[in-house]
Amino acid sequence: MKKFIVAMIAASVVLTGSSSEGDSVNLNVSEFSAKSQEPGVISLDVRTAGEFAEGHLVNAININVESGNFEAEIESLDKNATYAVYCRSGRRSAVAVDLMKKAGFTNFSLDLIYGTPGESLEDWSNSLKDAIAINPPHISAYSLVIEPGTKMGSQLSRGEIKAVSDDDAADKYQLAEKLLNENGYSWYEISNWAKENKECQHNLNYWKGNNWWGIGPGAHSHINGVRWWNQKLPKNWRESLDKDQSPALAREKLTNEQIRNEEVMLLSRLKTGIDKADFDQKNVEKLIEDKLVNDVSGKLELTLEGRLLADVVFRQLTE
Repeated sequence: MKKFIVAMIAASVVLTGSSSEGDSVNLNVSEFSAKSQEPGVISLDVRTAGEFAEGHLVNAININVESGNFEAEIESLDKNATYAVYCRSGRRSAVAVDLMKKAGFTNFSLDLIYGTPGESLEDWSNSLKDAIAINPPHISAYSLVIEPGTKMGSQLSRGEIKAVSDDDAADKYQLAEKLLNENGYSWYEISNWAKENKECQHNLNYWKGNNWWGIGPGAHSHINGVRWWNQKLPKNWRESLDKDQSPALAREKLTNEQIRNEEVMLLSRLKTGIDKADFDQKNVEKLIEDKLVNDVSGKLELTLEGRLLADVVFRQLTE
């Protein structure tokens, strides 16, 4: 295996490529930043990025950017959590994109997170408009989930911050749908929008239950129903490789029931939908009656309301 030594601008960037066998390969290069000045911050020059592009090591770049109210909101985020790796300013985001374009990359995505405590609808609107102005082929927008054991989880339990309401999150999702649609982006997965023919093939590979290899600390992999994940700490991950040992921490063999449930959960989130005939028709008719799904040529496709209540749809389909 080649060792990937990557220098990047201060932004979390994911590089996506393919192995010679055609399996998807995910390189989370922010995890290769052991020698960087601070965790999660790496730098990239045009020459290094160009080598990745010209060598066909990767074919897509994913850049995580901060919200419109970044300075206020970043202080509430747990710096050790995986979601808290951001550009430090909107200017840096634009610089990162410009650098990627100069290096020869035209296929890139921006990731946005909404629903941090204190974020207004106007803040979120500004984030969306800033992202759209960069004109990426692909945009992802994820609602922040506050997990127990994180800084925000502790703050929430102590009453220091307020949980974002479901209504607030729904309003922000619907705003994303509106602004992105108006600017040439179409949803193809609940949290993902793309311009024509720019859907993320790498993520679709996940959602369709195909095989993938994950490279780096904490990376997950899946091959033919067996899933495993690497040691999370970069030091332990590297020590295993230095000893010619597998960096895998644990693995599991999925049961047929697990495989089917994950298939339903993931495929039902896609605009291409899932086969209507595979489910109890009484449950299907109830979902259609409640306007959570549409029957499109024998496929169940989520409506906008259904996207907001995707967990309800999943539970009803698997009853």
